[in-house]
Amino acid sequence: MSQQPQHLLCIHETDGIRTIRLHQDSYLIGRDKHNDIVLFSKTVSRCHAHLIRIPTSHSAEICYRIHDGDTTGKLSTNGITINDLDSKIHDLSNGDTITIGKVKISYHIEQAVSLHQTQLSATAHLQQVEDLSAPRNPKLTIVPQAAPKTPKTGEIPEEWDDDLPATTLFRR
Repeated sequence: MSQQPQHLLCIHETDGIRTIRLHQDSYLIGRDKHNDIVLFSKTVSRCHAHLIRIPTSHSAEICYRIHDGDTTGKLSTNGITINDLDSKIHDLSNGDTITIGKVKISYHIEQAVSLHQTQLSATAHLQQVEDLSAPRNPKLTIVPQAAPKTPKTGEIPEEWDDDLPATTLFRR
């Protein structure tokens, strides 16, 4: 049994990545706080672009189309690029990178699949991997290693000459 794919926008910001799950029919994107997706950059127009959900040739599937500008047809100041190419309208595909102003956004489609164990064995050929490590004896005696000799105060062992602690360097 499989679930509907999840459409995600990952907005790459200076303090991390903000992920937005797309589920509405349309989204306005821009700097204005009244947009559905707000981008915090002066290079982004107040209403920079909009996304519209559209059906695909497969009746159960959808995709999102991005348009430059607002819903009235007014284009943004800095435009949009999809996969480093200037674009006015583009049907998004999994892995597309969108640049709005100077903001980088990536579009992903995640297909969540849940399979029962019987379905898994029917669809995938699993190989049994043997444990090739040496057998362990639970009654084996562990021999502790001798603790390294601690030097007396003021005494510096020869093996420490190359890697002296900072406090030792100042004492010399």
